[in-house]
Amino acid sequence: MKYFIAAVLIISTVLSCSEEFNLIAPKQETPVVFGFLSVTDTAQYIRVQRAFRDAEISAVELAQIPDSIYYTDATVTLTDVEESLVYTLDQVDGNTEGYPKEDGAFANDPNILYKVKTEDINLVEGHDYTLTINTGEQGMVEATSTITLGEVPDITTPKSDFEFFFGFDGETNFAWKKVDDIKVYDVILYINIKERDISDVENEFIDRQLRWEVQKNVEGERLMVPGLDFYQFLLIELEKDPLIARRFLDMECEIVGAGQELLEFVNVANANTGITSSGETPIYSNIDGGLGLFSTRNSDRVTDIILAQNALDSLQNSTLTQELNFQ
Repeated sequence: MKYFIAAVLIISTVLSCSEEFNLIAPKQETPVVFGFLSVTDTAQYIRVQRAFRDAEISAVELAQIPDSIYYTDATVTLTDVEESLVYTLDQVDGNTEGYPKEDGAFANDPNILYKVKTEDINLVEGHDYTLTINTGEQGMVEATSTITLGEVPDITTPKSDFEFFFGFDGETNFAWKKVDDIKVYDVILYINIKERDISDVENEFIDRQLRWEVQKNVEGERLMVPGLDFYQFLLIELEKDPLIARRFLDMECEIVGAGQELLEFVNVANANTGITSSGETPIYSNIDGGLGLFSTRNSDRVTDIILAQNALDSLQNSTLTQELNFQ
């Protein structure tokens, strides 16, 4: 008899990580888990779904049935191993928590997540935490994973009121203090500008923020970026329109770091790509009794970064970006 497979796809947004899990269950039902612990977030969220085969119903149909992709009586806990403290997470709907599920093959309403507020759990950097999922149904499955909670990275370059320069021919330096249990970093720059439609003198300037993922999955404590990349990013994000006037305000830099588990996932995902690969999709999981990823993630953010005057001059007057109408 032919079995159809219900495969759960989990996409990581945290660390701005877009790698995709293509998780296919073995013959028995399998919990699929995804989550990060972070001392810098206001709440901790864990996604738990189910992957299994069905002899009668196709995977396309199963994906649209909430009871087929979620557990109705699952219990999710976090345990501080050093302190022997156990915290039970509440089941919530991500759609009402500000984390709507993207449209796709799987039912997106409800969007079940498991949550505990950070203020209600004593997260301690360097402590080990065990995630435990009890599916709570006939043929109950228990899945677990233990990680070490990483420290918060510290941005050393740039700093607030720091004049940042992007040259067409040189490189710009981003740097941070590397910390224990954080192995891979994303560098993100938020660019704050104002825009005004000058077709009407009564129109006012409107604030706008551009999010530039400078580079993902950096292993180390420094990133050198070609200055030209900054201007090319603006050319992609901003429309060349003679009726739109712009002003550059300032920037914010965010460094997001994640643990060894995410680094291993990225390495596994990249291990079988390229012209000499076998074409098979490798699977990484650090969930005992299930599939998925559980890791640590923390971030540091610096605001009020100033663009150096010579960079402002280049933005306004260079042949590359003068049509963006920065004043």
